[in-house]
Amino acid sequence: MPTIEWLKAEFSYGYDSGDIQAETIDKQRKLEESKIGGSYAVIAEELLMNNIKPNAQVLELGPGTGSWSRVILDALGEGGKLSTLDFQDVSKWLNSKMYQGKLVHYLIDSYDYSFLSDNTFDMFWSFGVLCHNNIDSIYQIMHNISPKLKKGALVIHQYADWEKLEEYGWKKGAIPLDFKDKVDDEIWWPRNNQKVMQTIWVRLF
Repeated sequence: MPTIEWLKAEFSYGYDSGDIQAETIDKQRKLEESKIGGSYAVIAEELLMNNIKPNAQVLELGPGTGSWSRVILDALGEGGKLSTLDFQDVSKWLNSKMYQGKLVHYLIDSYDYSFLSDNTFDMFWSFGVLCHNNIDSIYQIMHNISPKLKKGALVIHQYADWEKLEEYGWKKGAIPLDFKDKVDDEIWWPRNNQKVMQTIWVRLF
């Protein structure tokens, strides 16, 4: 199921994590946080706000409606820039004209990122993206993006960790139990864990 064609169709509505930074948690964010058992505001502060320098060049994969993009843009100064990659036209949800050159969108239809300049980005980020990709797709994404990153760039992604899911609970995580009996191509939360992701990274770097 997690083919490029499926991803294009499944998320045409626009992935949305809610308003990450709002003091009052909205309905969408409350639903999402109840599934993960954590705080999006804490994730944003510790992983984004604390790591993004004002002049950073940030690359985001699959921004959807821009919940996390807005956090990144708030952290960036005049010299910083956020570039997004998505199978959807995200400009209808996040207007780049509002950010005076700090935001550029790239509408993609494959995992070919050759149009991006090498040695450009200080951070590569995604949330709610790699969790829906098979291992081979994740490797391909990382392999093709790696030349675009500066030496020492931060790479921060949320992915489907089945070991954590087992500990946390399938029902709480809202993942169907019958996924255990299906192959990855038939489900929208493919098998993965920290060891696999580390192996991919070691092979690339």
